[in-house]
Amino acid sequence: MSPGFVRQLVIRTICEVNGEDVEEVLARNPFQAGTRDWEQMIGRLEAVFDLTLHRYTTPGRMIDIEELAQVIHANSTDLIS
Repeated sequence: MSPGFVRQLVIRTICEVNGEDVEEVLARNPFQAGTRDWEQMIGRLEAVFDLTLHRYTTPGRMIDIEELAQVIHANSTDLIS
């Protein structure tokens, strides 16, 4: 899975949970979410990529899309190899 594809899935997940379109989400990057949205986003991302992100207790519930996509890509690559 390429880093760009992972990034798109992160953005899509955020959009599906909070109902905003891509442009709105990208304009708010890093993206801050309320508790319920945060838990849903992280849960969905963990399910899609079948990995644990250890992000449920992240202070401020901020998602930097680029950074998170890199973390997911690195972790999913490690799981595959």
